[in-house]
Amino acid sequence: MNNITAPSGNVSINNNKLTNVSTPDSNNDAANKLYVDTNSISQTNADARYYQNTTTLNNITVPDNSVSLANNKITNLGNATLATDALNRQTADARYYQSSVTLNNVTAPNGDLSLNTNKITNLTDPTLPSDAASKNYVDTYAITQTQADSRYYLNTVALSSITAPSASLSLNS
Repeated sequence: MNNITAPSGNVSINNNKLTNVSTPDSNNDAANKLYVDTNSISQTNADARYYQNTTTLNNITVPDNSVSLANNKITNLGNATLATDALNRQTADARYYQSSVTLNNVTAPNGDLSLNTNKITNLTDPTLPSDAASKNYVDTYAITQTQADSRYYLNTVALSSITAPSASLSLNS
């Protein structure tokens, strides 16, 4: 067998056993059953080793300050039933998205509303006098100060050009 060329692909032994396999010396050597059984632990032993390093939460004294989990997670957390219970991610996400409402469902504020330097976007043209107007609407339909000044002065007359009335003047319409 020393003169056999190494295969370039998988080798099938047609459901036969490979027998008399020696104890492996390197990571790429085949391992015999005795070596695997001796150097492996069963699921029962693995569970025992894991639970040996754990304690039930009933036996833990409540801490006075913050507790570090050292980048570990709390897993298999049940659904919260009390206001002080921890939430699992599924419940937290559901509560977050449940509380994300459209503006149609928001009660009108009683005071100033801050957008924290954010913009209101995709605004349609106003139809009521109290509607918000987009920049485009204002730029299109509003008049400039210069235009307003010229319209105002077109409709005014200098007081020096008015002749004083000879009788009482009534301003009633």
